[in-house]
Amino acid sequence: SELTVKISNKEQILVVHPYNPVYLLPGVEVVGVGDINNRYKQKAMKVLKSLGMKPIILSKEIDAHIGDRLLEALWRESLWLINDDIAKTEDIDELITHTFGLRWSQMGLFETYRLGGGKGGISYFLKQFAPTLSLPWSKLTDVPELNDKLIRKISDQSELQSGKYKIKELQKIRDRNLVGILKTLRRYNWAAGKTINLWEKQFKNLRENKLSSDTFFGYKTKVKKKWIDYNGHMTEFRYLHVISKACDFFLKYIGFNKEYLSTGLSFYTVETHLRHL
Repeated sequence: SELTVKISNKEQILVVHPYNPVYLLPGVEVVGVGDINNRYKQKAMKVLKSLGMKPIILSKEIDAHIGDRLLEALWRESLWLINDDIAKTEDIDELITHTFGLRWSQMGLFETYRLGGGKGGISYFLKQFAPTLSLPWSKLTDVPELNDKLIRKISDQSELQSGKYKIKELQKIRDRNLVGILKTLRRYNWAAGKTINLWEKQFKNLRENKLSSDTFFGYKTKVKKKWIDYNGHMTEFRYLHVISKACDFFLKYIGFNKEYLSTGLSFYTVETHLRHL
C-alpha cells in the first residue's frame, strides 16, 4: 500500500517475497491490492510457476507476511529460552532439527496436527488442546532486551556450536542437505517435491513442443574449472566472454563480415539475457 500511494492502477504493483536460499526453496508469498483473482496476480502466479516456484497469494496485506510472522514467534521464544538460561543455541537447534523441523519439511502445521487428532482429525485435536492456549507457555508479544550481555551470550554459544565451520562451508552443507530432502520429496511427489515435478513436466513439455528441428546452437564451449567462482558458478567475466563469442557467431550467421565492416556500418547490443536452465 505504501508503494502504491501515487499509482493510478494500484493492482499492477505486487510484492513477491521468497525465502533463502531462493534457488532451492520454491515457496514465495505474493502480496497486492485488489481481488485475489485479478489479472495481475494471476499473471504473477503463472510466471512464478513457470520458474518452478510455489506462489502463495495473501488475501490481505499484513506486516511481515505469513512466513516471517511465524518465524518471528519461534525466534522470540528462542531468545527467551537463552535469556532465562533454560537452553543454549545448540540445544534449541538440535530440538528443531530432530523433532518438528523434520515434520515441517514434508507436512505443514495444520496437516501435522490433523494427524495429532487421530481418527478424530483436526476437530478432535483442537478440542483436546484448546485449554492449553490459555496457559502462560509463551511470550509471543514480549521480547527480551537484546542488550550487550544477551548478544554476547548468544554469540558465544553460536561460536561454540558452529564456529568450526566457515560461513561458506555452512552454506554448502545447508544446500546439500536441502537438495537431499527435495530429492526424496520429489521421488514421492509430495510437498515441495510435487512443485518440482510439476515444473519439470512443464519444462519437458516446453522443450518437446517449442524446440523445432531448425533450432540452432551457435557457439559451444566447455566450462573450465578455472572459470568457476566460489559459488560453483561460472564467473561474470566468463559469462561476458561466452556471450561475446555467441554474438560473434550470430553476427557472422546474419552476414556481418569484414566486407560489411568496410562500409562503416555496425551493430550494437541493446540487451543481453542470461537463462539458467
